[in-house]
Amino acid sequence: MRVLVTGAPGFIGQHVVRALRERGSLIRALVRSTADVLALKPLDVEICQGKVLDQAAYVAAGRDCEAIFHLAADYRLWTAEREVKAAVRAGLPAVTVYPTMPIGPGDRRPTAGGQMIIDFMQGRLLLCVEMRINVVAVQDVADPHRATCSAA
Repeated sequence: MRVLVTGAPGFIGQHVVRALRERGSLIRALVRSTADVLALKPLDVEICQGKVLDQAAYVAAGRDCEAIFHLAADYRLWTAEREVKAAVRAGLPAVTVYPTMPIGPGDRRPTAGGQMIIDFMQGRLLLCVEMRINVVAVQDVADPHRATCSAA
């Protein structure tokens, strides 16, 4: 099965790509020209340059793909969610996942959650606040994606 993955070079994206490749999926990634795709090289990913907001690039990248995994980060959840809900009303099958604080290997930048853990471990977290957060292993976010695709 050929799938399109947006956000493939990102923290969650690279784990989803790895999980899908383990299932036998062929991966095409739509990435910005400035994206660091080094982590994707050993995963045998077809790279298409373009932006997700460029409809022509998105359509071209999605041609002959059986599924799309939209993982390009936009932390304004309501904008991606609004479009997905409209597409679902029009008949598109979709699943939305909101992992609030994924942690794990491959967090190169690091993410805000990863940086908070680093700061704590290095004694740089100067403020403690009582709060509840949803922490999840990034692999546990990626693995269910694999279950949605069967090998071609």
